[in-house]
Amino acid sequence: MSAPSNAGLASSAGRATRLEQVLAVWMGVGLAVFMLAQILPMGGSRVNQVFYLGLALPSWIAFARLPATRAALHALWPALGFIGLVFAIGLIKWNSGTVENAIKVAAFISSLAALNALRPGWIASIASVFAVLLIAVLAWASIAWLGASATSDSFARMVLWGHARNPILASLMMLSAFAVLWLLLLEPWLERAGQRGLAGFAGMDWRWPIFALFVALAFWVSVVFQTRTTVVSLLLFVFGYAALRGRAGTVGLASVIAVGAIVALDLHGPLLERGLSYRPEIWKEALTELYRQCGWWRGCAPTEEAFVAGFRGAHSGYVGTLYRDGVVAAAAMLAFMAVFAWRAVSARSRWAVVSLIGWGGMLTAHDALIGGPRPWWLYFWLPVAMALLESARGPVQKRESGSGS
Repeated sequence: MSAPSNAGLASSAGRATRLEQVLAVWMGVGLAVFMLAQILPMGGSRVNQVFYLGLALPSWIAFARLPATRAALHALWPALGFIGLVFAIGLIKWNSGTVENAIKVAAFISSLAALNALRPGWIASIASVFAVLLIAVLAWASIAWLGASATSDSFARMVLWGHARNPILASLMMLSAFAVLWLLLLEPWLERAGQRGLAGFAGMDWRWPIFALFVALAFWVSVVFQTRTTVVSLLLFVFGYAALRGRAGTVGLASVIAVGAIVALDLHGPLLERGLSYRPEIWKEALTELYRQCGWWRGCAPTEEAFVAGFRGAHSGYVGTLYRDGVVAAAAMLAFMAVFAWRAVSARSRWAVVSLIGWGGMLTAHDALIGGPRPWWLYFWLPVAMALLESARGPVQKRESGSGS
């Protein structure tokens, strides 16, 4: 009786292994195609189809058949709790858009948990390859920007394709690409090279000079796409990284000097040419409408949005959450942010530092933290989910020694 039993167990284990392989490849390819879809001239319905077929469907199969993927969801409870509350608010208000978007975001981060459970290093590898592609797109955009600006009386503002045709979304995606390349590829390589004695010269740690050059290249993104939102996100990333490595004071002083040099050399013209784009006026009008017409508890429906100078949307994920869903959702958002920050700091998560690009972008862009499949899923929800998954494994141990980090 024991031999057939053992054979049956082996056969069952083999089928499970093959299923894991199939689902991992399915979701990995689906994630890669979903990333590409954000910069291709594809309509919203096509991007939705890519998400459903490439990520949502295989992850649901994984959750149904593979217990390890279900266990991975426990790490996402801060995000899923916030999303669940927004979902409930949408049901109470009979807002089908809010309900649908909450389901989509929950399915997206859950699919990341499933893929990470099956193949832990794949998401970082896929994100790194996509980041290299975005840097190549930036190089093309830079050449086009220089040519257009040289033949015009004002600075050009580059526009890409598909969902990335919004310059703010495109610039934040590219800024996130720099963050991914630095934290997941270049810095680890410099650490390994330093341990082998290849990166040091006269006892100098080359990480910080190279990081400064990298930040300068990332700043160029804000010039090409004419976005001040990118500058805010870049500053958050720089200080977050400096705090992670114990150099916040040094980097803060260097940042002040750099800003002073930019102003003194009059290099800030491309960024300030369009002013503040009515952001303070939009927020004031949104909050006034919330108070006078909609009510703090109820929030305003998306169809009621109409702000200064014809702008639609709160143009801030934080203000937008309060405006759309009321103070309960806003309080849940603050609680989610607090728990996320605590877990990320405790774990010294690299992905949490990458997510600062998205947290900063939410300050002056977007209409809420929850919405449909757009580029901000890649520079906000993807690193947020990965940071929560990384924090579940405990503190990231320092591999370097004697480098001040």
